[in-house]
Amino acid sequence: MKKIVFTILVLAVLKSSAQIACVNYNTSNSPLPDNTVYSIASHPLDSTTYDNIWIGTNGGLVHYNTGNWTTYTMANGLPDNSIRSVYVAPDSTVWCGTFTSGLVKFKNGIFTNFNTANSALPDNFVKAFGFESPSTLWIGTTGGFAKIKNDTITAYNLSQLGLESNHVASVSVRSDGVKIIGMINGGFAYFNDTTFTFYTNNNSGLPDNTIAGIAVDEQGNPYMAMPSGGLVAHFGGNTFQVYNQGTIPGMESNSFRCVVKDPWGFWAGSVDKGVFRKMGTGNFINQANLGIVTPTVPADFILCGHFTPYAFKNQYLNGWFGSDQGGLYNLTAVTGTNQTPVDNSVTLWQDTNGELLVKAGNKLLQVQAYSIDGRLLADTKPEGTSTLLNLSNNHGMVVIRAVTTKGIAVGKVVVE
Repeated sequence: MKKIVFTILVLAVLKSSAQIACVNYNTSNSPLPDNTVYSIASHPLDSTTYDNIWIGTNGGLVHYNTGNWTTYTMANGLPDNSIRSVYVAPDSTVWCGTFTSGLVKFKNGIFTNFNTANSALPDNFVKAFGFESPSTLWIGTTGGFAKIKNDTITAYNLSQLGLESNHVASVSVRSDGVKIIGMINGGFAYFNDTTFTFYTNNNSGLPDNTIAGIAVDEQGNPYMAMPSGGLVAHFGGNTFQVYNQGTIPGMESNSFRCVVKDPWGFWAGSVDKGVFRKMGTGNFINQANLGIVTPTVPADFILCGHFTPYAFKNQYLNGWFGSDQGGLYNLTAVTGTNQTPVDNSVTLWQDTNGELLVKAGNKLLQVQAYSIDGRLLADTKPEGTSTLLNLSNNHGMVVIRAVTTKGIAVGKVVVE
């Protein structure tokens, strides 16, 4: 075998442009059961596992843990294969919102279904979750707002309370316990357990009456995704910051479905221009200016996004995004200030028969190989500091992504 020190050479080039590696998982290259991904969640207290997420798809509930896939469908006890929302509680209970069959609680291998027939759930289409405490979860449905506490559901008919819509599309709970509720054709509202304070384009500077996604900054200010008005941040009263084609140079979309927080700012998913990122006090910029290496996130519906507790604790850029028809995308920064630490101990030894030996000075957690057009060629979870990849049927440029206990190394090599 001959040694190729691919990471040092390639990452030295990548460092100047702060590129981001992207891996696409879909039904063709992975066990993902469907290419429409509606929701992504992880255990809120797990800051030690790099890639451990739960995924809601149109083909069932999926658990992905560092290369290992497990899919749950109606054959396993789910009442509906179309999982529109997912949340993982601190006690490891997985909560699922379905398209037609209500709320599902998955605990200790048992599925429990709450629907309009056996509970006070206001509608069987569950679109959003907001976590308040280990015993209390808030639920957004197409027919109203609800709370489940110790398996008992309390429903709120928003139209009867003076709000303009009963269709709740997004929910977030601030650290002070205030609930932020985003509605379809009803603006958004704050709820402090006794009073709803609502904002629409009729009584404030809100540019769109539909709020599809909500994320909250460190001060409790919500950033909201709108399908027609772009992105908006609310700083209290009638103080709004709008990010759209009319207010921000370079914004190429006014239509967004999700917004999520990362360790340094926000990401937003559009319906036509892929992902956008905001760092600190800056503006949102689109993926064409983010330095994402092949494959880029497609210019289709980006339905959801998520950053794990591991990413926040370790200051890693490790984002997961779900799309409509495009599958699941994992974006990881390979170098740069305040981004993913790089493990320069990783080296590659290549044999003449196409076998690649990946070696590291630290424990390898995961090693992936994918073609330059984004096809996943290998995905393994090594037991030690080295692993052998058989790529004898693949020749030409290959991207190797090695995750170690120290960081990540990404590089391009030519397989002979």
